[in-house]
Amino acid sequence: MSIAHNAILESTSTKLKVFLSYSRKDSAFAQELLAALELLGFDAYLDKEDIAPGEPWEERLGNLISLADTVVFVISPNSLSSKHCTWEVEQTARAAKRLVPVILTPVADADVPERLRKLNYVFFNQGQSFSKGLGELARALRADAGWIREHTRYGELASRWMERGKPAALLLRGSDLEDAKRWAVERPGDAPDISANQQGYIEASIGAADDELRTKARLRWRVQVGLACASVMLAALAGFSLLQWRTAETAKVALAESNIKLERRLGLRAAPRGYLPYDVPSGWFQVATNYAGAVAFVENRSEAGRITASGVIVHARLLNPSWEDKPVFVTANYVVANDQRQYATALSPAEALIVMLGPKNERRTARLGAIVWQSDVLGVSVSSIEDGLPKDVTVLKSANDKPPALNGLRAYTRDEVDALFDGNGMLQYQTEPRPIVFVGNLLGRNETVISVSHLLGHLSHVRSADPQGAPNSMPPQSPFGQSRGIDAAPITDQLQSDIVYTHGTLPGGGGSPIFDAETGDLIGLHLMGFPCRTAVPEGRRCAAAGTSFPRLIAAIRAQ
Repeated sequence: MSIAHNAILESTSTKLKVFLSYSRKDSAFAQELLAALELLGFDAYLDKEDIAPGEPWEERLGNLISLADTVVFVISPNSLSSKHCTWEVEQTARAAKRLVPVILTPVADADVPERLRKLNYVFFNQGQSFSKGLGELARALRADAGWIREHTRYGELASRWMERGKPAALLLRGSDLEDAKRWAVERPGDAPDISANQQGYIEASIGAADDELRTKARLRWRVQVGLACASVMLAALAGFSLLQWRTAETAKVALAESNIKLERRLGLRAAPRGYLPYDVPSGWFQVATNYAGAVAFVENRSEAGRITASGVIVHARLLNPSWEDKPVFVTANYVVANDQRQYATALSPAEALIVMLGPKNERRTARLGAIVWQSDVLGVSVSSIEDGLPKDVTVLKSANDKPPALNGLRAYTRDEVDALFDGNGMLQYQTEPRPIVFVGNLLGRNETVISVSHLLGHLSHVRSADPQGAPNSMPPQSPFGQSRGIDAAPITDQLQSDIVYTHGTLPGGGGSPIFDAETGDLIGLHLMGFPCRTAVPEGRRCAAAGTSFPRLIAAIRAQ
């Protein structure tokens, strides 16, 4: 490799790196384009060396392509007939690099490789000035520049990791790993794909981080067991061996269960912010580890294994201090209700079985007792639980009467919520909303899923019918309807939602508890989704609404 090429590969410039792929017969144009791109601030380069017979040219050109942020391919009859140019296009695709084709000389579409034919061309051929084509090329190269630059950097890190035998020392950790995960989900729609090497490198980094967390948890457990054993021995000498042994065993079991919960696999899904994902603070992990065990899924006892909705197990005295010292199950009243004539998709308590996942994702069940409280206005039902719960099921025992996430947020009408979305169904933020998470079920899968959304504010909305009798908002998601031969669950016209958020729930998410992603506070219960009233693809959800827990607690205590 020449000194010039070495200098390029060792460059630490922050300029966007552009490799020109061209036929030697088009060298004059390539040199002119190279000079113009350099004047515009790009780190542009091309392969100036002739290819001699027997030379390992693939390695040299492969290195130049791997260095580039973008490969510009000069299309002409000369380049299309060149096997080396064809190889460069294929190598660019293998490396998942951005490829921008420019037309130097008109060619028939049938002669252009499919990889190039489906891309947008920049024209430098007869009839268009060089400067105009150059301007269009510069704009194409600068699009999504930050993401593209990181694409190159992660490609280089992945290649170095693989070339050195995949050592753990070269994997990403801490904030670097969080940045990489965020980069992966923030891929712009027109950007190149994430390569298999990059994906493998990031996944290996995530796996190593998980292993490190488990190792630390096991070490903590061993330390605690050692301390507990030492405490038992000392206590025996003091005459309190029995009491201390029981204390140590209780602590050991609690710690072991906590460690198992930390290792539990939980899904995280980010709802779209337009075409971009949400940035979610680390508080969602607190929700996942501390509160996921309080989520239970609803199953029809006559259809074993068919999980269809979610709910949350809370301490009865959290809702009303005068109630018994027992857990209760809170969900939407179109999931579990006393009156199936009004809520055609709901199960009666006798028909419902709640399913909880143990610390190793094993299935635990409990039967519902009577409904102890139900509100058509709030859309919520509260049921007792027969025969108690398995010992390692979490029960929520605290919730702020006025969670911070609800303070200072604007109150919207239904029409004002619609006005937040443009004609493509994308949210047009007026102020930055707060991230929230739903903890619930993904329809048909026995696993806990964390769904991410954004709390927009309060909602002043009463569901009612229009003069033709059709509802003015979409009924909530209700998988029960499919099994009972109806399309959707009717909701009483009295239903009044009081919180509104972007729609981030999944099928089966009805009745899911909602938490503040920053503080971990329990905010409310998910009830229904609103369709866009704009010209967007049919069925696309734009917003959703529910009942806040402070409002639920106030209503129960008032009665």
